[in-house]
Amino acid sequence: MRIGWVIPWVHGVGGNKTVFSLCRELSNQGHDVELLCHTAQREHIPEVRNAIGGAALTVSFGNDARYTGPWSDLKWQVSRHRDRQLAEAVYRSHLRRSFDFVILVGNEGKRFGQELRRILGEQCPLLGISVMELIDHSYLLRRERPHAYARLLLAPLYPAVHWAWAKYLESYDFLCANSIWTSEICEYLYGARCSHILISIPEEAYQTYGGLGDRRPESYVAVPTVSIGASEELLLKELRSLELPLLSYGPVGLPGIEHLGYLSEQRMREVVRNAACTLFLFDYEGLGLIPFESLALGTPVVTLPKLAVLRQWEGNRFVDFQSSIPGIAATCRRWIERPPTPSDRKEAVQSVDFYRASLAARRLIEFLETLRIRPAMQRAQKTRAVRT
Repeated sequence: MRIGWVIPWVHGVGGNKTVFSLCRELSNQGHDVELLCHTAQREHIPEVRNAIGGAALTVSFGNDARYTGPWSDLKWQVSRHRDRQLAEAVYRSHLRRSFDFVILVGNEGKRFGQELRRILGEQCPLLGISVMELIDHSYLLRRERPHAYARLLLAPLYPAVHWAWAKYLESYDFLCANSIWTSEICEYLYGARCSHILISIPEEAYQTYGGLGDRRPESYVAVPTVSIGASEELLLKELRSLELPLLSYGPVGLPGIEHLGYLSEQRMREVVRNAACTLFLFDYEGLGLIPFESLALGTPVVTLPKLAVLRQWEGNRFVDFQSSIPGIAATCRRWIERPPTPSDRKEAVQSVDFYRASLAARRLIEFLETLRIRPAMQRAQKTRAVRT
C-alpha cells in the first residue's frame, strides 16, 4: 500500500512524533510511505529523517523561521498559495507512483484537499485528514486561550469561519482525529464523524534508561514545561513555596525551580523514568503526549482535570487529577513517600501498550483497507462537488 502523509509545516518535532512513528512502522511493515512537507525548519530536518526510518521525505522549502504563536498560524489560514504548492508536490509524487491514500495531519493546509482534487480530478487517491485543533477553539475556549480583546473583535467572523472549515472538511473522503475528545467535539460542532483515532507512540518511548548520577531515584517530581501558560506558572510558584522537590525540563524555566533546560529524547526519558511521578500542567491540549510518554516508562502522572487529558485518562489508576494546590501537593508527596512498585510500573506500561507504533500502524492499515471498498462513483461525485 502506498501512503502519503502530509504535514504542511514542521517547526518542531513535538506532537509530530505520532505521524513520524507511523511513517517508520508502516515502512518497517512493508508499505511504501512518503512524508511530504511544504516548509520545515532546517535544524529539524535531520531529526525528522531519523524519526521516519525507511519512509521517504519530501520538503518543498526549508527555512530558519521560528514559530511565533497565533500570527504564524494566521499566515497559513488566510492564504491558499501554500496549499496549492503542497498539492502540486503531492501531484508530482503521485505521477511517479500512485498513492492509495493521502492523509493530511496539521492545523494548516485545510484547503489542500480541494486543491489536490482540482489537479487530479477523478484520479485523486482517497484523501483523509486528521483533525488536530479546530478553529472553533480560538473563539470558544475562553478560559484556555489568551487574546481576549482580539477574540471579541473577531467574533462576528465566527459563523463565516466555521462555515469555511466545514467546507474544507467536506473535501476529504474520511476524517481521523488526534484524540477521543477532538473526535467528539468535531462531531458535535460539525456533524462530521472521525472514523479513526490517530494516536501512535514511538517504540523507543517504552525503553528504560539508566539513572541520574547522584540523584536518588523517585525522590523528585518531574515537571515538563512545554505546555504551561500563565495560570500554570502561578500554580508552580505556589507549589515551590511548599518545598516540593520539583525538577523541571523543557523550553521554560521558572525562578526557584531546578531546571534542566531542553533535553534530548533519551535524557528526557531518564528524568521521567527516575521520577516518583510526572506533574503535567497545561493551558490547553488537544491530546497531550506527555502522559503517554510518562506511563510508557512506568511513571505515574499528576495532572489537571480538563479537556482531552481528562477524557483520555479518567479511570486510569496511574493518572491522578487534581486542580487545587493542596490536592496536587498531597498527591505528589504520596508518590514520593510510597513510590510505584515494579509491579505498578509494569501495569502502568501495559495501560498504554495499545498505542505502540507497531500496533497503531496495523490498526491504521486495517481501517484503510475497509475504505478501499467505497464505490468509485461516490469519489467522482465528491470531486465534481469540489470543482463546482
